[in-house]
Amino acid sequence: MFRNSHLSAGFFLIALFSLSWNLQAQNAPVVSVCQLSDFTAGPNGHAVYLHYLPGAITPRYRWDTSGGTFTIFADSTARVTGRVFNDSLPNWQWDVEFWFINQKDFATWDSLGRDVKIEYAPGPLVQANKQDWLFWEFDSTRSRLFGVPGTFYDGDTLLISHNPPNREFGLQYGLAANAKNGNFGLSAWFLFSGAYSGHGDINVNASCGPAPCDVDIVSESTSCLTDSTFTGVVDFSGTGGPFIISDDQGTPPLVVNIAGVYQYGSYVNGDSVHIFVSDSLAVGCVDSSAVLTTDCTPAPVCDVQLSSAVPTCITDSTFEISFTLSGTGTYDVTDNLGNSLPGLSAGTYTS
Repeated sequence: MFRNSHLSAGFFLIALFSLSWNLQAQNAPVVSVCQLSDFTAGPNGHAVYLHYLPGAITPRYRWDTSGGTFTIFADSTARVTGRVFNDSLPNWQWDVEFWFINQKDFATWDSLGRDVKIEYAPGPLVQANKQDWLFWEFDSTRSRLFGVPGTFYDGDTLLISHNPPNREFGLQYGLAANAKNGNFGLSAWFLFSGAYSGHGDINVNASCGPAPCDVDIVSESTSCLTDSTFTGVVDFSGTGGPFIISDDQGTPPLVVNIAGVYQYGSYVNGDSVHIFVSDSLAVGCVDSSAVLTTDCTPAPVCDVQLSSAVPTCITDSTFEISFTLSGTGTYDVTDNLGNSLPGLSAGTYTS
């Protein structure tokens, strides 16, 4: 048996490029997440079927106890991940990293002259539901099977590409799409090369739900815009998105792509405001701020000053006072005899 466990320098660079691409692609918002299981738990069941691996007693590989995961991203890419082991030789294990591109609905797929694979799935059920299926093509630049460290395939890598190469069939997703039974699931044929060469299948059941809801308003506050208006400030976390920021005042929503700190809205002093942050791709995923309110009116500044006050005799028994006020406000001037000059601004007056 020949087992190539040594990567060339060129292949190593490809692997680094692929890893970098994977990390970037994982930043795309998640639309849906599916938990995957073998298409049947009984005899002759599998998740992945690998033809022509030397020495393997059976080509059938099952998910480990964690099962697999199928993730659909908002950029229409998708990914299958998980760990599988040989049904007869449990120490023969692979980590699955399958990426898919060029998502299409059935009408578009069919218009390209492509087909659906049935195998053992109930034909009438396939015909009744295929119009609701989604289809993808393998992304050969990122799809791999990696030998699990410490197992028989430790150090081995299989490069995965689309089968058939003309893309007559693809990854199909929907009710009865696993090609084996009437369960909701997915299936695809593929080619592999690298440590070994051959072809394979994936046939799995899928239990799917919307994107996970992890949006969380970490803190909220207000910031004054003018002496009479303020804005809300929200700091929120979340790995989905795009996110929608809204309020209970009718302000047009603000759509942002990543979590973080944002100012939102313009409110009048004393308004009581709730701000909401929702994940646009996770149904019903929303978090609400506490009540936000404030008064941005500046505190009055006391800068009045009596700059001068000079008495001048009017008669032998009466006098008047000329005085000068400075300051930025409006003032009422009174004396201890009950005289009053209301509403004066800065200037010189006689009383």
